[in-house]
Amino acid sequence: FNHSPHSIDFADPVTVATLSIERQHFQVCKEILQEEGDLSDIVQLVGRASLAETDKITLEVLRMIKDDFIQENGYSSYDKYYSFYKCIAMLRNMIAFYDLARHAVETTV
Repeated sequence: FNHSPHSIDFADPVTVATLSIERQHFQVCKEILQEEGDLSDIVQLVGRASLAETDKITLEVLRMIKDDFIQENGYSSYDKYYSFYKCIAMLRNMIAFYDLARHAVETTV
């Protein structure tokens, strides 16, 4: 997956910004999505109530990423297409929620 323009100039501001965003936010999303298999197995075996609070947060953010970020509604005029900046803002807010919620749980326990 090549983010750079045809000239392959990694000093290009758009390329630098895109790679920076990917390093900051998409990596956390990948980690959350990778945890899905383990957590869904646990939920099926013993139920969601038995999960640790941090795992419940992970499941909620996972749902947000899958349902609100990845899945688009092609029949809706406002959700059919959205700009790159809205996409990044949505992801940034979801990751901020994840970080703040985990921090709140970890500091109160």
